[in-house]
Formats: sequence, structure tokens, C-alpha cells
Amino acid sequence: MQSIKLRIGINHCLTDNNDLRYNGETLSDGFVQHTLWKYANWIPVCLEIETDHIHQTLGCQSEHINDLSKKYLDGFILTSNSPRHDSFRPKVGLSKGGTSASNDMGVFARSLSLKYPALPIEENDRLHDPLIRENFLERIFTSKRWNIAFSNSFTPHALIQFHSSHKFLFMSHSVSLYQEMGRLVARSGLLTLTELKDRYVVLMSSSLKQMATPNKHTNVMQHIMGFLKGLIDADEKKEIVETIDQYRTGQVPWIVPITLLNLHLRKNSAADWVLNQTYLNPYPAELMLRNIV
Repeated sequence: MQSIKLRIGINHCLTDNNDLRYNGETLSDGFVQHTLWKYANWIPVCLEIETDHIHQTLGCQSEHINDLSKKYLDGFILTSNSPRHDSFRPKVGLSKGGTSASNDMGVFARSLSLKYPALPIEENDRLHDPLIRENFLERIFTSKRWNIAFSNSFTPHALIQFHSSHKFLFMSHSVSLYQEMGRLVARSGLLTLTELKDRYVVLMSSSLKQMATPNKHTNVMQHIMGFLKGLIDADEKKEIVETIDQYRTGQVPWIVPITLLNLHLRKNSAADWVLNQTYLNPYPAELMLRNIV
């Protein structure tokens, strides 16, 4: 997985210091330029232009959106504070009368979300938040695994394998949605392949959009620890239990209990099924996404 690059749609100005924004400023992003680029092939979309000419390009939106359908994107990074992209998440402010007023999504953001509701989309400024960054990267790497798994054909058997290998990843976001996905997979023979695929993608996207929490991760890691039963001694078990609880209470970052679990699972030759769970290694460790959450 780490050798296969993500395909990420992105505003061109986030990758090029010399690109001019709508307001005459230039923009680049440290995380995008210095970290994420190692794992991504950018699909640049240059939509920001001089303000005086903005109306001349509004008619080009559908062409840009339709072109993207051929790119097999794994995710999209929008530019924050852009009149065209801003905002993927509508902002709420005060109107002249002092009441709350909601701004509409930017033209491109709205069109993108409507046409590709399951596509992981995020604003570059929000990626500075460690929790949001981890969630977004987890979503796009999951999207990449999905695109690879079903690039040639979609079969119920392949879906069962995908669903099984992502069990704990999905559980860390929503146990109820994971169970609903399981019921859908079990009914695969009653649906057309298109219906099955479309419904599963919607549920998967909805699940991953729900932020994981220390309590959810604790539940998942305790489940994983069960696969070490009979393989570790009392002291080792105590260490794992204490480390997971230290994470739950905010004393250590997530990387500590996950590393410990990975160590014991591999050291004791745990079942391949649990070793192959994407939850244990959902993205390259070099991104260090679990080190500060």
C-alpha cells in the first residue's frame, strides 16, 4: 500500500508558491508540500482567478467536475477562505440584524460534494488539527484500498474480504454502522451488484466521517487484545491493559498502545486475520498521525 500513491484532487495554489490567488496573494501549505506529497499524485484544479473575471468562469464548473469523474480520486483538498471553494463546511456568522446567518458552500465545494458524496473532502486549514488530519488521511487511504480492491471487478466475495479486513477500523468510528454494513453484506445475494456497491460505499463513508474517540479506540484495542489470550503472560497482559487505559485517560498518545499491541501480535504469531486488520496499520507510519492524538 505504501508504494502506491494516493490520487488527490487539490487546488493548484496549495502546491505551487508562485500560483496567484483570487485576491493577489500566493498560498502554499506546509503539510501538503512537505509531508503529504511523498504519498500522493496531485490532480490539480486551478479555479481561483481575478475577482473581476469570476463570473466568466462560473460556466466551467460542470466541466471541471465531470473531468474529475475520470480521475478515480481518493480524496480532495479544498482551499480555505476561497470564494470558489470556501467553504466545504458552511460558516455561521451574524447578519446585520444580529441574528445567525449561514453562508452557502463555495460553488465548487457544493458541486463536488453533490456529485461525489462519498469522496473524502477536507479544507487545507483544517488539516492543521491533528484529529481532523488523522481522520482525513485514514479516509483517503481507505478510499485508495477500496479503489484498488475493486478496480477490475466487484464481487460479493471480494466485498466480504474487504469488510472483514476493515472490521476494527470501522468499529473505531461506529459500531452500529459497522453492524449495518455487515447486514448489508449478508444480504448481497438479494441485491444487484450496483445496489450492493452503492449502499456499502454510502455506509462506509458515513461511518468514517464519524470521528473516532479514545473510548472507541479503547474498546477496539481491548477486542484486539483478546487475540493474545493464551499467548502472553500475566505481566505482559497487565502492561497492555495499563497502557491502553493510559491512552484512554490522555496520559500517552495513541501510538503507544497500538505499537505495543502490534509488537505482541507479531511476536506471538497471532492469527493472520487479526494481523491483517487495517486498523493496526491504516496508513504509512512515517506520517506519524498517531503520535499526537
